[in-house]
Amino acid sequence: MKLLSIVLLPSVSAFIIQHSGFIGSSCIVKPSTISLSASLETVLENEEILSPSITVARPEIHWTVPGFKIGWQDENGNWFDEDGPRNGPPQNYWRQSVDQGDYNRDMEAVTAVLSPDCDVEIVVSNLIKSRSTSRPSLNRKVLGSWAPILLNGKCVASISKSSNGVTKNPMFVIDEHDPIEIPFKINISRKNGRRFAPKNHYGTFDKRLDAGEDLFITTSTAIKSEFMVTVFADEDNSSRIIGMIGTNKREPLHFGGIMYISDYVMIQRDTDGSYDFWLRADKSHLGATPRELQEYEEKIRLK
Repeated sequence: MKLLSIVLLPSVSAFIIQHSGFIGSSCIVKPSTISLSASLETVLENEEILSPSITVARPEIHWTVPGFKIGWQDENGNWFDEDGPRNGPPQNYWRQSVDQGDYNRDMEAVTAVLSPDCDVEIVVSNLIKSRSTSRPSLNRKVLGSWAPILLNGKCVASISKSSNGVTKNPMFVIDEHDPIEIPFKINISRKNGRRFAPKNHYGTFDKRLDAGEDLFITTSTAIKSEFMVTVFADEDNSSRIIGMIGTNKREPLHFGGIMYISDYVMIQRDTDGSYDFWLRADKSHLGATPRELQEYEEKIRLK
């Protein structure tokens, strides 16, 4: 894709980032470090990007110990797995229960913020009580693709419509299998390529971010155009504007101010107290695939 560098023009001056916060303390993000495709520039002039246009599914559950059959118990105390009845819980059942509980809690929060009249403060408070993260802005789980559910405190997602244009759940009865429509996705990646931590008993995962490390944040719409911003990972975790989305309803896009981060959900809060609620939109939380590991190891050998 041919990218067009932004210069200081009134229509894009909001992309200039001030010095401090999650943007690296040793460098200002200048216009020369931000690229915008010519096609997206046209879209910004003619359309409201906040109209949902991309369909995503909820992320897969991350089983800490993969490869075991999933078991459950019915109301009468009988145990089952995918092969049918069994005598007692399957191996690793209790770890599976914790994983399932974590997933259910996050997905219930997603359902809540998709519903009208949601009390976001209560949803966020309940999630924060369930998990605390030291230096969340450096957490490896920040990396990957994310779909916005709330942007600056406003719901920008909706349940996907059927082919006849009628919502599948007109009474707002949201099913966990319903696809979700979003206006755009963001992808957060290491500027110098993916880096993995040493393999453990549960797989190989992205390495924790280093303070000051270069990151790319790209934003894509359904037409596959995107803008790219270079930021710097900073444990300060302050919220800063990294760009603007939309035209008639232009909205600032923030990075930092992370209050909650898990395999499935990331919640940010800006300096005005508004929330951004992001849903995982890829499979990076499941760890490196055999092919990704092979490519990574080959890259290491060639250095």
